Amino acid sequence: MTGTMVERERWLVDDIRAWARVGERRPLGGPGGAYTCPWAMILDVGRLHTWAPSPADLERGEAGRCYRNTAELSARSGLFYAQGWAWSGLGAERHAWCVRKDGTVVDPTWTDPTAYLGITIEPSAARNLVREHGCPVPEQVWVREGVPAGVLVDVGREVPTAA
Repeated sequence: MTGTMVERERWLVDDIRAWARVGERRPLGGPGGAYTCPWAMILDVGRLHTWAPSPADLERGEAGRCYRNTAELSARSGLFYAQGWAWSGLGAERHAWCVRKDGTVVDPTWTDPTAYLGITIEPSAARNLVREHGCPVPEQVWVREGVPAGVLVDVGREVPTAA
């Protein structure tokens, strides 16, 4: 994988901003929605999380099952659940990972260092949202109605404002 971590974070944020501009032209949230699209929501309430080496004893989950892998690790470990986009060798991809209190990533699915931008929630909130909506981050509902109060955890770094 080429590029420094800072470069990858910039590439990731630039991609999300480009998608948000497209979403402004064709709002997914509908008239009066809280956000025009998921990308606008991530830019507003998401945080950048910092890659860190995973613990040596981390059991990797099945490839292609990042949401399940992350929800299970969050429930077992008490780490925060995060969902959004991460930079891979292919570009920005939807992804889920866990986050420590210091904003560093524990990724139960991917092994390569990358850049992460996502919404971070408490493990108990993730479990409740799965029961209510079938997933930890009901993106379409939140784009339409807004993110419920008290669900987000403010760990990680704010997305820098556009230049």
